[in-house]
Amino acid sequence: MTMGQLLVEGKGKQVFATDHPDEAIVYYKDEALAYHGLKRGRIIGKGEINNLICEYLFTLLAEQGVPNHFLRRLDERRSLVKRVSIIPVVVKVRNIVAGSLARRTGYPEGTRLRNTVIEYCLKDSELDDPLLNISHITAMGLATREE
Repeated sequence: MTMGQLLVEGKGKQVFATDHPDEAIVYYKDEALAYHGLKRGRIIGKGEINNLICEYLFTLLAEQGVPNHFLRRLDERRSLVKRVSIIPVVVKVRNIVAGSLARRTGYPEGTRLRNTVIEYCLKDSELDDPLLNISHITAMGLATREE
């Protein structure tokens, strides 16, 4: 499989064109960012671990009847995927207070939550990934309830 032109680069991965217009290659990087890019570092092996985790989770979803973009893992750092339109929403599932939840609420990092908290954020670094709810997401046309 030939990696073509770089299509897009994010914090943890790069997406490349292939010889097939409906497919792309995702390359997982070792770069780590925190605090909206203010803190940067390199974690050796992070890209390889992220690639394995994605393979596991997307395969599990497919086995449960949830369609997704994953086709197969190519090697330690690369996966072949279907080209799709991105839903610009980040979903955070929290069982412990950390990061932005600690900053917003004042609760100490590491506090166990009584129940799982699901947060939605607009994927927009320039706006500091603002919080959304389901009403925002559907009203703004970012995704349907089913998506």
